[in-house]
Amino acid sequence: AAKDGTLYITATRAPVYSHHDPVVLQPGAVYRYMDQGEQVFALSLLASPNGTRQDAMALADALLKPPVVTPHVSRGGTGPHTGQWLDVRSTSGAVIALKCAEDGDATIIRAIELDGVAGELQVADASVPIKPRGIVSAALLGGVLREVDGLER
Repeated sequence: AAKDGTLYITATRAPVYSHHDPVVLQPGAVYRYMDQGEQVFALSLLASPNGTRQDAMALADALLKPPVVTPHVSRGGTGPHTGQWLDVRSTSGAVIALKCAEDGDATIIRAIELDGVAGELQVADASVPIKPRGIVSAALLGGVLREVDGLER
């Protein structure tokens, strides 16, 4: 919560290990607890009257997946310094995974819809629909994009 220029943050968590509702804890029983001890948090704030869920997703990605830096020796050549291997877009969401298929040669793309409206996952000239607040998995093989389930069938 924020009030009068101050941001108040409360972070509490210490559940019993592998304990699930509606099971009730028994008085006097000995349980193991998770998340005990010192915790470290990172916060990133973006103040904007027009912030979108895509903005929040980009901010979270920047915080959770910082750039990987590798030493590089400059070499000659005329190619561009940057490039894009695959043109993947989501009209109202974000691509959350890109991986090789478990079986076969397809590339699996997963996207999440963030705005609560139907959208689509687009790869080049092909697309598959994404339901409001849904997750879609799609297989790309030979320029053909088709929707698959979470088990890639």
